[in-house]
This record gives sequence, C-alpha cells and structure tokens, in this order.
Amino acid sequence: TFEGNGFNIQTNCNMIQGEYTLLGDSISFPLTLTTEMACDNMATEDALRKMLPDIVTISMDNDSTMRLNGSKPSEYILLTKQDR
Repeated sequence: TFEGNGFNIQTNCNMIQGEYTLLGDSISFPLTLTTEMACDNMATEDALRKMLPDIVTISMDNDSTMRLNGSKPSEYILLTKQDR
C-alpha cells in the first residue's frame, strides 16, 4: 500500500515499510524497514530487499497494476491491487 509518502509491503511472512519519493515517473525508496521473522521460504523478502534500492521509475499498467522498474529493463516489481 502507498499512503502519503509512505509504503507498506506485506509478504507471506514479513513486512517491508518506509518512505518513498516520487517526482514525475521517477521513484526512490530512501528509507526502508523490514521485519525479520524467520520463515521457511525467504525468497520474496530477499528479492524485495535487494531490488527496492535499484527501483528508478514507476508506471501504471491499469487501475489495479503498478510496475516498479529497476535500472535494468529485466528487473522490476509488479504490484497488483488486492480486494479486501
């Protein structure tokens, strides 16, 4: 979720949250905090922690899909809106 200048990502095990800066389609995540619960599979958390600092732009594919693009075209995070 994105609210104000903060974000919150909930994985199956941990949470990543912090601040983001948005200017046009450029985005950065200068401050992130992560819970560090031990999980059976940490692949999602490890990938997000590695990729967030390298995210440079944001694009909306539609009203329910957001793409966070890394500095390399092959690296991105795809976020989808979840119905609650």
